[in-house]
Amino acid sequence: MFNRGPTMIRKTALALMILASLPVFGDGRSRSTGNAPSDAALKPLTVPGATVSGAVTAVSGSVISLANGLVTIDASQAKITGDHSGPATIAAIVPGTQIFAVLSSASVAPGAPLPAAMIAVTRIAQVTLSGPAQPNPGTSTFTLLGRTITVDSKTSFGGGRHHGVADILPNDLVQVQANAVGGALLASSVLVFPPFPKPSTLILGTVKSIGLDAWVITDRSTKEWTVVVNAQTKIIGDPKVGDAVEVLVNVDNSNRHVAVSIVKSIVVHPAIVFSGHVKSISPTSWVITAAAHREITVAVNSQTKITGDVRVNDAVNVTASVDAAGNHTALAITKLVIIPPTIMIRGLVKSIVGTACAATPCTESVWTIGPLGGLGPDFLVRVRASTKIGGDPKVGDQVEVVAQLSSDGGFVALSIAKI
Repeated sequence: MFNRGPTMIRKTALALMILASLPVFGDGRSRSTGNAPSDAALKPLTVPGATVSGAVTAVSGSVISLANGLVTIDASQAKITGDHSGPATIAAIVPGTQIFAVLSSASVAPGAPLPAAMIAVTRIAQVTLSGPAQPNPGTSTFTLLGRTITVDSKTSFGGGRHHGVADILPNDLVQVQANAVGGALLASSVLVFPPFPKPSTLILGTVKSIGLDAWVITDRSTKEWTVVVNAQTKIIGDPKVGDAVEVLVNVDNSNRHVAVSIVKSIVVHPAIVFSGHVKSISPTSWVITAAAHREITVAVNSQTKITGDVRVNDAVNVTASVDAAGNHTALAITKLVIIPPTIMIRGLVKSIVGTACAATPCTESVWTIGPLGGLGPDFLVRVRASTKIGGDPKVGDQVEVVAQLSSDGGFVALSIAKI
């Protein structure tokens, strides 16, 4: 595939312009009476469709030479159009210029000059430069690749919104065709390309300061970013100085970071789980004695879920979040139901003594169980209505007792069986 550069594009445009502006020829030149042309004048004439284009090597009078005279063109009857589609004369055609000619006849004697009906002439720029431009406000110049480019009324501009040097913004990508005129580079054409989209950047950090049109964000590596905030910036979560934020920015032509959105981050604190005993309870905080007698103060609020009728000295399981300062906030406090350990006692029933009970009738008694063979300590076990007794044991009988340690350090019989 051929690469169509500015020169080829210009030549094609000139050719189309010439063909579009060709007059309509008729079979004859007679006109009807009045101002309207005759039917004969309006009848189309078949154009031969012959064209010639190339670089001019010499001009002699009205004869133009191409390819060092191997092809010549007679311009004596031609309408000549210049660089900017305006009328021109044979004086505009000099060696080095490019021409495009539409011939008035394709029947030419061998070696004779080719008769031209129309000729478009264009000058080939001495230099073509491409790159990011920098405007020079208040002047008819701009800077490109370290060179000052001058424009005048004959300079053509292309590229959408660009109609003159004042429309060039910093770092606009341009292509310039220019010639050396009076020791300066004078642009014959300036083509401004649409900017390439630059990738967006997501900044994670904290708000250091908030201004009317710019915020300063400190990212996680302590680098500070100044971001432009405008009417199009979406600010979500009402972030304030010190808040963690996520900032999506684009880079404009002036290399400024323009905020597309600023979103306050949702901070999720790590959570820990620990067990201990409740030392104190207040409306806003509890003190829990955890392992190694470490006291942990946890804040409680309306979101704290408390399970069980928790009181001071109760064993609890605590789930708490911990912020960056080490403060604990209780998410859940659950009372632990502790099952005391059980032991097996084998011995002799030495005594059975009833005790005073709060309930009536009293259903609790204390049994003394001595060791078999007389060796070892006596065990005092409380026997309640819930105690399972098998074999109707009495004083002097051998028994097997399953007992559970109570909170006061004594034993409660779960079962007593005569053996």
